Amino acid sequence: AEPVTLTGSIGVFAGHINTSGFWSDKLGVTYGRIDEGLNANIYGELEDWTDEQRAIQEMAANFGIERLAPDALKWDLTKTMPVDVLRAAAELGMAGIVVREDVGGSGLSRLDGVLIFEGLSRGCPSIAAFLSIHNMVSWMIDLFGNDAQRQHYLPGLCAMDEIASYCL
Repeated sequence: AEPVTLTGSIGVFAGHINTSGFWSDKLGVTYGRIDEGLNANIYGELEDWTDEQRAIQEMAANFGIERLAPDALKWDLTKTMPVDVLRAAAELGMAGIVVREDVGGSGLSRLDGVLIFEGLSRGCPSIAAFLSIHNMVSWMIDLFGNDAQRQHYLPGLCAMDEIASYCL
């Protein structure tokens, strides 16, 4: 398959289109079929979304526009991490998106997470990126941690009482 770069609504993607017309990223994860116009159908058509997914995307977009956009430039210029705004996002379930509900997570899907991060990016891509990293840490503890670790770390992470990151 020939390498290809696609520009989608949430960024630029590098990957390959296989002989069946499906687009895959560099890790080989297949996302969706490419139409004749070479537009990536990465997470389905809008009409394929459930009412809940539409509501999730709208909630995140509204939060991004109303709570992030007005101060995004100031936060960048002053190197400020708006913890109060992160906690407000957590109150809406955006700090433990795919974490199971028994420890304070939202129990949503990866697709729901994509919709959330895309919506938040409308207001501040930096905060959206940070929340995606925070969510990855929470997800890894939820998936790979034992019950004691899950009970110890995840309630605070899901409420943004604790803030997580990682280094590659």
